Amino acid sequence: MEIKYLGGVECIANIKGNEMKLVSGKIAKENEISPIDLFLAGVGGCTIINAGRELEKNGIKADLRCEVSAIKED
Repeated sequence: MEIKYLGGVECIANIKGNEMKLVSGKIAKENEISPIDLFLAGVGGCTIINAGRELEKNGIKADLRCEVSAIKED
């Protein structure tokens, strides 16, 4: 993964050939992705995949969903 600083509060992350613009969470608009969004997606993704695999191994069918959030204190 390569991340390039664009100036101000923006950067571009190249993840496996896919470029994604990231904007500081302090000013990101609702449709923009911040670095903390990616962090939370990683935590939630790992959690839900591991839980789902364990249930499948045990023959348990379930509709799994995971919600993650964070509160940033100044």
